[in-house]
Amino acid sequence: MRLSIVCLVAYTLLLPLLVLGNTTGLPTCASDCLNPAIAGSSCSPDDTTCICNDAPLQQNATQCVLTQCMPKDQLTSKKNMDYMCHVPVRDKTQTNTIIAIIFVIPAVISSAIRISQFSELSGFEDGFMVMALISAILVGVLEIPIDSLGFGKDIWHVPLSNITGILKMSYIIQLFYVTSISSYKMSFLCLYLRIFPNPGLRKALYALMTLVALYFISFIFLAAFHCIPVSFTWTGWTGETKGSCLDFNAIAIACASINIAIDVAILALPLRQLAGLNLKPIKKILVLMMFSTGSLVLVVSIIRLKTLVAFGSSTNPTWDNVETGVWSSLECFIAVICINIPAVRRLILKTLARFGVGSYNRDTEPSNSHSYRKRQPPATNSFIMKPVPANVDHEALHRHDSHRGLIHDERSIDSSSRC
Repeated sequence: MRLSIVCLVAYTLLLPLLVLGNTTGLPTCASDCLNPAIAGSSCSPDDTTCICNDAPLQQNATQCVLTQCMPKDQLTSKKNMDYMCHVPVRDKTQTNTIIAIIFVIPAVISSAIRISQFSELSGFEDGFMVMALISAILVGVLEIPIDSLGFGKDIWHVPLSNITGILKMSYIIQLFYVTSISSYKMSFLCLYLRIFPNPGLRKALYALMTLVALYFISFIFLAAFHCIPVSFTWTGWTGETKGSCLDFNAIAIACASINIAIDVAILALPLRQLAGLNLKPIKKILVLMMFSTGSLVLVVSIIRLKTLVAFGSSTNPTWDNVETGVWSSLECFIAVICINIPAVRRLILKTLARFGVGSYNRDTEPSNSHSYRKRQPPATNSFIMKPVPANVDHEALHRHDSHRGLIHDERSIDSSSRC
C-alpha cells in the first residue's frame, strides 16, 4: 500500500501549526514546506480560519510534503492538522466486532444442531460445512483485535505502531474468507450429488466442483503471495522496506466477481429438475423458492463487490475498508447459517411434535432404506409426490434425511433446499 497516495490531501491544512507556534509535533520536513507556502498566501499568519480554507495554500503545502516527507511523517502531520483545524475524529471501530458477535452466535448454534445429527452416513458436505464454520469463526474472531488497533478510524488517527498489525491481520482474514466461502460452495455441491441422479446434471456438478477447487487454489495463492516478499504486505506502507505488490484490489474484485458467478450457477443448477416435478403450481413455487433462498448469500456477495469497487479509489483504507469487512463477515456467517437451516428445521418439527403441534415420525422409521420401504406411508401423505423417478433420487433423499434431517419423508424434498 502506498500511503503517499493515502495522504494526497493530508497536508492541505497544516499551516495553523506554524501560525500558533505549535511545531513540536510537526516533522521537520513538513515545517520546511510550510514556510514558503504561508509566505505565498493571502492569509495573515494569525488567521487560522483563512489558512484552513485557502485552497491554493493547501495544495502547495500538500505537494511539498508528499515529496519531502516519508509516509510516517505525512500521517503525523495530517493528524496535527486535523487537531489544529478542529476536524472531528471519526470512529466506527466497533462496527465489525458487533457484526461478528451478533452473527457468530446463530452460526455456531445452527452448526451444533447439525453436528448433533451426524451419523456414520454423513457425507463430504458435512466436512466442508465444518471447514466453512471454522474459517468464518476465525474471520469474526480476528475482527475484535483489528478493531481495537484502530480499524474504523482515519488512518492518520491510527497509532503508527498499530498500522502494521492491522495490515497483517487483514492479510490473515483474507485467507480465511476465501477458505470459508469456497467450503460453503463445496458443501452444497456435494449435497446436490447425493440428491440428483440425473447424469447430465451430475456432470455439471462435477464441473462446477472443479471450478470451485480452482477458484480456491488460485485466489488463496494470490491472496497469500500478491506481495514479494510476503511481509511487504504489511510493512510496505512505511516506505522503509523493499518489495513489490500486485494490484490487490483488482485481485479482490476478480475474486468477488467469480464468486458471484459460481453462486448463480449453484442456484440455477437444480431448478430445471425441480421445475419438472408434477406438482400443483403453488407447491412447485414453494419448492423452487426454498431451493432459491441461497439468493440471500448472493445479495450479500453483490453488495460486498460494490464496496470493493468503491474502495479501489480509496486513500484512507482503515476507514473506507470497514464496509467491505462487514459484508465479508456477513457473507461467511450467513452462508454457514443457510447450510444448516434444514437441520434446524428438523429439530423444530421434532420439538413441536413433542408438544402436540404438527407431526413428526422420523425417529420411528428404521434407518435401513429397505425396511423403510415396507413401512412407508401412503403417497398422499407426502408433501411432494414422486412423478418422475429419474429426476430425483428419493432413496438418497431418504438416507440423507434419516441421518441429517433434510427430507420430511421419502417422497418429499421440501427441506432439502439450498439456502
